[in-house]
Amino acid sequence: MASTCQADVSVTFCLEDAQTQLGESIRIVGSAEALGSWDPESGIVLRTTPELYPQWTATVVFKAADSKQSVADVEYKYVRDRVALNAGFDWESIPNRYVGLPAGQEHISLWVVRDPGFDQTRPEEVMVSPNRGEETRSEEAAVCQSSGELMPGAGCISSKPFEAMYNLVGEKPINFGSFGAVWRCRRVGSLDVQDGCLWAVKRVERSKLKERDVRNMFGSESNEGEIRLHSRLKHPHVVQLLEIFEEPTFVSLVMELCHGGDFFSRIASHKKLFG
Repeated sequence: MASTCQADVSVTFCLEDAQTQLGESIRIVGSAEALGSWDPESGIVLRTTPELYPQWTATVVFKAADSKQSVADVEYKYVRDRVALNAGFDWESIPNRYVGLPAGQEHISLWVVRDPGFDQTRPEEVMVSPNRGEETRSEEAAVCQSSGELMPGAGCISSKPFEAMYNLVGEKPINFGSFGAVWRCRRVGSLDVQDGCLWAVKRVERSKLKERDVRNMFGSESNEGEIRLHSRLKHPHVVQLLEIFEEPTFVSLVMELCHGGDFFSRIASHKKLFG
């Protein structure tokens, strides 16, 4: 039985392995109204890309409502949509999955749920404390607290600390912003320091973010948010967002490294030309 929370809860479902044929898609259907109330035609369609396949993702916003419970359980299953092939819907044969969402939160809560694959069960159900941000993890799947969304076309939000995957390069940042700084970085274990192996990382200090800043960065019901928007942009003239690291102190956004300074400096350098 699904129950609801005082503040909206945004959940990204990440299905790691779902093989499909041309004309098929994957939906998530569940007990909550946001998941179609067990109606497959009203379920949420998951997305993938040639680079991510057979991984599928979708972000769902569970609407707020008063509740005295500390946790709201939502049951769900993945469904193979074969309607375009005149074959109806193919439901998972395993027991219903469930995720425990935080109830009674005063602010928007954002989570990520990972499942190993279509018709593949988890060894155990897992969830985290929304207050302490402590993660309990099974070997195959995890539900982890997050402050951003995993979007179609972007890689999964990393479950590892940024420092475990990247080293900062240089003695100081290459630029500063209102909420943090931008550094050069490279993958741990990489010995090649040529530009082709370097990336940029925008490290945002959570302590500097006000509630409005959180909405602008991570999105809300009426606002797509910087991370979600950036992760969807695929264009040769737009810096690509590669990886997202969620940690208690920082949010780290790893992206392509560009040279030549920031956009404002470039405009200022042409002031005499354009007025």
